[in-house]
Amino acid sequence: MRTLSKWKTLALALPLAVVANGCILIPEIEERIVELAVGHSIIVPFTSSGETNTHDDTETINVALDVSLDEILDDNGIDASDVKDVKIAGVAYRVTQGEAGRTITGGTVEFRRHPTATPAGTFLPLVTSFSADAGAPTSWITVPLSATGVADLNVLLADLLDEAKGNGPAANTWITYHVNGVSNPVADPTDFKWEFRLNLTIVGTIKTDIVN
Repeated sequence: MRTLSKWKTLALALPLAVVANGCILIPEIEERIVELAVGHSIIVPFTSSGETNTHDDTETINVALDVSLDEILDDNGIDASDVKDVKIAGVAYRVTQGEAGRTITGGTVEFRRHPTATPAGTFLPLVTSFSADAGAPTSWITVPLSATGVADLNVLLADLLDEAKGNGPAANTWITYHVNGVSNPVADPTDFKWEFRLNLTIVGTIKTDIVN
């Protein structure tokens, strides 16, 4: 009984594989560094009410509060020092409360980066033209982006990454979004709600064990 018990212990401790020629192979564990891409989103809600001919919304947020890189990286087991890049992956919108017959045409989205909650600076284009059916709630709909606005937001994200790595606080982390377009039908006041979403991609590296 004692000998049988030893063999059982050995069988459980060594995961062995027998190949066709009868040789016994012992798998090797190799540590490798692999890239891991993590997604994150910033959602900004808007309420459009009372406008007649023009859809015009403005909202200000602090990106440093909405993009907590330390928390995101910790949740995914990535150290800030191992992060290679943080960038805008895309922009989308959705209608959360519709208004029958309402549409928006010639829509634009622009933003400006500033140091405090008080807006300042020059607006940069983010979305140059989009049309939206606001007649009923929708799923997320992607929109085309302006390279100018994307590049500036990526600079802000790089600054936030530097902060997460201990290189000092990021500056100008407040962002004001301005959404504008023609509201149809133009004779009736608008009354709908929608959300604007920035999708981010965070690329880092992690160590993992690979069985050979």
